Amino acid sequence: MSDYSVTDLGRMTVNQADSRREPIAKTLNKTAATLHDHAETVAGIAHAAANKLEATANFLRENDLESVIDSAKKLAKRHPVQCLAAVTIVGFVVARLVRKSN
Repeated sequence: MSDYSVTDLGRMTVNQADSRREPIAKTLNKTAATLHDHAETVAGIAHAAANKLEATANFLRENDLESVIDSAKKLAKRHPVQCLAAVTIVGFVVARLVRKSN
């Protein structure tokens, strides 16, 4: 039998997720910087996306996991299609950057 209670395991999971906020924020900042640097052809769209990524990085730094999840749920309920599109785009960009850096 485990030495941890369900509450302990829940806290450990939240702590582990919280510890990943800074690396995720750094990746978002790096992606934002890349978009800023290569934005000549689609300057307006790329800068707007980069600004949103920077705002997201700052939000992650300033809020704990519960606040992030709560905000994401509220946003997804208000704008489900836009959230799905944004998640898809961000996932695509991050995957391209990770693949390019390897």
